Parts: sequence; structure tokens; C-alpha cells
Amino acid sequence: MSNPHFGDDYWHREAQLTLSAALETGKMRDVLSTLKALPGIKDANIDGTSLECAYDLRVTNLLTIKQCIVDAGISIEQTLWQKFRGLLSAHRESILRAEQGIDYGWDVWIQDAYVSRYRLRRHGRRDDRITNWRMYERDEQD
Repeated sequence: MSNPHFGDDYWHREAQLTLSAALETGKMRDVLSTLKALPGIKDANIDGTSLECAYDLRVTNLLTIKQCIVDAGISIEQTLWQKFRGLLSAHRESILRAEQGIDYGWDVWIQDAYVSRYRLRRHGRRDDRITNWRMYERDEQD
């Protein structure tokens, strides 16, 4: 279930990866057909050593795409800066995917505050002040 407040453009991502070597025509076709068969991939093109891929974040992510390429026996060439940006992007994508079914707003905040404030504590009362814990524990001992 996706968040209704965000349109399709919000979930659209494009990735550009540099392959270690240019692929022969047959292998390039195999990789492209494998990528396009993945759910969520909108478009994929290879031009020499450059791979461009457009995907829907609600369905797939960049780590899955990279793993698919590596599984095909093709290595991806990355500098240290590209690796850092890739890890940061993967972290951000994982957060967005985890939160896609959550509808944030005033109602949710009030509900969270009510549930956390008024739930029963381990001593059986709703009051969580330490001075009152001691009082409740004394009452139980008597």
C-alpha cells in the first residue's frame, strides 16, 4: 500500500552505473532482458560501459538492480566517492520504502502520544513517575 499523498513522480528513480568493460551484443541483450524482467524496472539502456536504469522505488531498489548485474557476471566500476553515495542512497531508499505505508499527520501523532502515555506500566498503574512507582510498590507489599 503506498502513501496517497505522493504521486508516481515521487517514487521514480534513475540510476547511472559504470560497468567494468563494454559488453558484447549477446550478453548486453541478456542483461537488459534480465533487468527489464525485474518488477518495478521501467527502462534500462546500455551504451558502451554506461548503464542507465529507471525504476519505481515502491517495487524495487538500487541494491537489487546492482545485485542482478553482479549475478549476471558483470562487475560495476566505482570510485570511493561513488561507493559512499551509493550506500547513502541505499539507506535513504530503505527508509522511504519502510515508511511508504505510513500516513503521518496530526491524528497519528496524537494517537502515538495517547498510547505511549496512558498504557499500563509494569506496576499496574498508568502513572510513570518514579516517586509514584515507589508508592505503588509499597502498597503491594502491605
